[in-house]
Amino acid sequence: MRQGVEQLDGKWYTKHILGPIFTDNEDATAVEQEAAYKAQKDATQAESVRSQRTQLLKDSDWTQVADAPVDKTAWAAYRQALRDVPSQAGFPWDIQWPVEP
Repeated sequence: MRQGVEQLDGKWYTKHILGPIFTDNEDATAVEQEAAYKAQKDATQAESVRSQRTQLLKDSDWTQVADAPVDKTAWAAYRQALRDVPSQAGFPWDIQWPVEP
């Protein structure tokens, strides 16, 4: 995050800070703010992963019709593994995506 400029050895440099920075205030402590920030990041990531998972399920819907020339058992297992993604231990940041048959 840019925080102005500063002069060092007669040269001007853009000054950056790492963010976000949390400080205690009337509404919440720094710890509460950081927890809320992390929860929001996790929720956003979870939504993204679920969206990707839903698209993969939609892309494989055709395999479930009666006359699809595919191994139904393998595709059913793949689709179940996709539905189980939110139950993985590393969700939503460390996803082990199943491999399409």
